[in-house]
Amino acid sequence: MDHWIHKILDSHCQWVMSLSREYKCIKGIVAGLDPTHPQFESRLVSLKEAVPLLVGVRHILDLDDRPHYLLEEDLVAGVNVLQAHNLTFDLLLRPPLLEEAVVLAGRVSAGARIVVDHLAKPYITAGKLDPWRQHITALARHPNLYCKLSGMVTEADLEKWKTEDLRPYVEHVLSVFGPERLMFGSDWPVCRLASNTDYQRVFSTMRELLQHLPHHHQEMIFSTNARTFYNL
Repeated sequence: MDHWIHKILDSHCQWVMSLSREYKCIKGIVAGLDPTHPQFESRLVSLKEAVPLLVGVRHILDLDDRPHYLLEEDLVAGVNVLQAHNLTFDLLLRPPLLEEAVVLAGRVSAGARIVVDHLAKPYITAGKLDPWRQHITALARHPNLYCKLSGMVTEADLEKWKTEDLRPYVEHVLSVFGPERLMFGSDWPVCRLASNTDYQRVFSTMRELLQHLPHHHQEMIFSTNARTFYNL
């Protein structure tokens, strides 16, 4: 089974590589790969050779049934391997795992580059800020941690979300990460699960929420930070 998963992963990356030759806007690929795998480094090396645009990996924790995955020694080792290969780790998780993410951040190499995807999916529909707010603040104390402004509309009311629903969460991560460690992400096409939502609406909403920032700070969030983080 593991052999077939690896083959599927490689075929998906090759497919995106083929798209990148047609669409020059594709500058980097983040592949789905588990850093705790016993052959992680050898797989990573072979994937880098096959996929020149590889810039990092991510592992979807919703699909992993290990209760304390973020505390595993193999994960620390895997993230450090990524750093040694000048690659990044996208941390895709939900609020209950944030405390363990803080522990992970304190154990990996200070040079390891980690980004929290989708603000860790706070409970926007319920309007709940805590304890998500405290744990995100703790994560932000690690200077090698970034946060992606993405995936919020699917955590809000899918039928009638509005800009103001997202504002408290955007304002908080802006206050703790600063514009230097935030980056915009559309979460397209998943964002289309929300009613009357497409890339343009997500982009325009984020522009509105950040319009009070100086232009150079907006440029960081919408362009420069991603280029720096992923070495594009």
